[in-house]
Amino acid sequence: MKIYTVQMKPGDSGLNAVFVPEGFSVWAFVFLPFWALYHRLWLVAGLICLGLFGLTVLSQALNLSSLQDSLLQVMFALLVGAEARDLWRWTLRRRGFEMRSALAADDEDEAELRFFGTTRAV
Repeated sequence: MKIYTVQMKPGDSGLNAVFVPEGFSVWAFVFLPFWALYHRLWLVAGLICLGLFGLTVLSQALNLSSLQDSLLQVMFALLVGAEARDLWRWTLRRRGFEMRSALAADDEDEAELRFFGTTRAV
């Protein structure tokens, strides 16, 4: 089971609810700024690109070997993967969303059913 937080704008009936899962994001770890762009996190994507550029400049300034540079890039990707969901929630808060609920479900569809009070027909 995963934990989901439900983000909604004040006064919204639930049509624009966003269900954000907790935990490490493998997709953000692998695809870095493309994950952010997919979720329309423009500022986050820009910050990730800026971070990658900064790591490249740092690597060249310190004359790191290609192995050290790769390890630095992987560590940055791990950080992004670990913080991706929080960055998503941060962007939603900036857009006026508020956390309405947290719930446990197997997938996003079940989380929606639980939040809106509907039971799944078996």
